[in-house]
Amino acid sequence: MNQENPPPASKPSNIVESALQTLRSRYVVVGTQRVPLWKAGVLIGLLAGAITGFAMVSNKSGEVEQGRAAGESEQWISGTLESWVVDQGDSQGGVAATPGAAHEGITFLRTAKDTKYELILPPNTFAPSGSIVKVKAGQIMANTTPFVQVQKDVAGAIGVQTASDLQILQLPSLDSVGRQHTAVILGYYQNQLPIPFGRPIAESVLNGVDTWYREVSYGKTWFTGDVSRWYRTTTTAPCFPDPQTFIDAADPSIYYPSYQRILIFVPINLNCGVGGFSSVGKVPVATQDGTVNVSIALMNAYAMALPNFMAHRGSLHELGHSLGVLHANAFDCGNQMAPSDTYGASCTHVEYGNPFDIMGVSGGALPPTPAKPHMNAFFKEMFGWFDPYQVVEVVPPGGTYTILPLEWAASAGPPASTTQAWSLVIPRTYDPTGQFQTWYYLEYRQPIGQDKRLANPERTYQGALVSMVLSWGGSQGVYFSRIELLDATPGDGIFTNSALIPGEVFQDTFTGITVKPLRATESGITVEISGVPYP
Repeated sequence: MNQENPPPASKPSNIVESALQTLRSRYVVVGTQRVPLWKAGVLIGLLAGAITGFAMVSNKSGEVEQGRAAGESEQWISGTLESWVVDQGDSQGGVAATPGAAHEGITFLRTAKDTKYELILPPNTFAPSGSIVKVKAGQIMANTTPFVQVQKDVAGAIGVQTASDLQILQLPSLDSVGRQHTAVILGYYQNQLPIPFGRPIAESVLNGVDTWYREVSYGKTWFTGDVSRWYRTTTTAPCFPDPQTFIDAADPSIYYPSYQRILIFVPINLNCGVGGFSSVGKVPVATQDGTVNVSIALMNAYAMALPNFMAHRGSLHELGHSLGVLHANAFDCGNQMAPSDTYGASCTHVEYGNPFDIMGVSGGALPPTPAKPHMNAFFKEMFGWFDPYQVVEVVPPGGTYTILPLEWAASAGPPASTTQAWSLVIPRTYDPTGQFQTWYYLEYRQPIGQDKRLANPERTYQGALVSMVLSWGGSQGVYFSRIELLDATPGDGIFTNSALIPGEVFQDTFTGITVKPLRATESGITVEISGVPYP
């Protein structure tokens, strides 16, 4: 597209849809069928994790109302959330997606008078960009987070004491299918030297992003876009770059209403520990052509000069956040394969712990080229990349099923049997209303395409990967979740040998669920499942 003379584009439509009614019961009606909640609600299933998230509330109506819940008299502020994730950087400028690496979540609240506050949320409380909420107002405190300090209009911080103090009224849909037209902006600060490389490499990164997402989405998501020239700001470089600075710098040359995504490359001081960050979904951005709804991802420009093209992997990771998911994590349960309780208090949460996922450990691959593996089946379900028949829920108390290679879903039609699927969902625990609290996803990988170079191939390509999804009940019947890879060879603290192979038995001693692989071939793995509880 010619940035100087862009074609006209319509203003972005309102993508916020009411999801509450579909989340109030175990099953919902879709068309003429009754569909399990985990399928209908999978759109928002991952919307919490070990991080709090990074959110901003924009009060559209200016409404501040007296609390009405249980006769409370506190004030509530209504608005729309904007969520972000900040990833730690490594020593070379890439994203340090290594097990247990630090990351950051920050929350903002914008009032009716456009005053912005840092919003501190309790653990496992999160909502995506575009969520319409009510937040109970609290005491205003000083904010000290470096990322907050770079913001131009943060007046202070407000603590949210409990999850019930954030009431979600409506949830947005994820715009994760189809063309993702992206504006790539190259920039640097006044006190930085010009970058000795630029548009050709950035164009190569964008092409690599498109190739990868076409494959892992089975052709349902693809990226196009344009790369800008280098823009130099008139300000000095902070540790946390402000994306609005570079959006404004490029604004005279870029017609933002034509784009759905923004990807910014800026040099970041390696001592700052920031590898990149992204909005989780689309956020409102002020431009010369009006306010547009786009996602924003920012990467360290130094990554474009790294071996093995760290910019490719980092951009894939950050754009995964932009599309709407958080991290692919893992549980270290000591000598046990699964938690000995409902929510995994007996296990250690390992951020980025899944080495077989682009949203997890980035180094879990054969040398010399780090892998850029597929996302897990749960995230693919979230994005709408699976057809309905490709994910099957195991009926209690169990049975024998065949899991087909995850990479095959691209061109395959319906399987020959209802006991065949590209991913299995196993109910684990339920809440008093019969909704899932925790459940398992099973998937099977083969050395195909982006998954060719996964670590520990002798085991990985012969076994099933078992992940656990944990959901916490939120206000208004909304559930928030995160996903944890489980280790079929517990006790060593290593996750590259996590696959469950024939001859082994996965045992969940808390629920009595067992998974026993019977045979594995390049065409699929057959598993025998028992002990699945009823609601």
